[in-house]
Amino acid sequence: MKVKMKVSEVLACLKTNRGQHRRIFKDACDGYRQQFIAKLNKVIDALKAGDLSVQSMYLTVPEDHTEDYDYAVKMLEMTTQDELELTEKDVAQYIMDDWGWKKQWDETVTSYSGT
Repeated sequence: MKVKMKVSEVLACLKTNRGQHRRIFKDACDGYRQQFIAKLNKVIDALKAGDLSVQSMYLTVPEDHTEDYDYAVKMLEMTTQDELELTEKDVAQYIMDDWGWKKQWDETVTSYSGT
């Protein structure tokens, strides 16, 4: 299924979604740093106490997908059309903010920010 939409409306949705993505990403980065430092301090304390059982430490780094939004925004800003035809996938991404990477991204950022 395809749908015709005004470029200005799609562009507005994309810019809003981009702004939300960026805010959540920055918040998740702050949470990541805090969690990493806290875990690192626990490992350091354990090592100072003589506990050698700690072998590794891993936290998933939040991913920034701002460029995905920027690419789509730039394409729409450059078009000479007033309307465009969107596929279901296009609507999912640009309007509903449901990208292929979104589920994994949500899980990662939520573990650091709760957003």
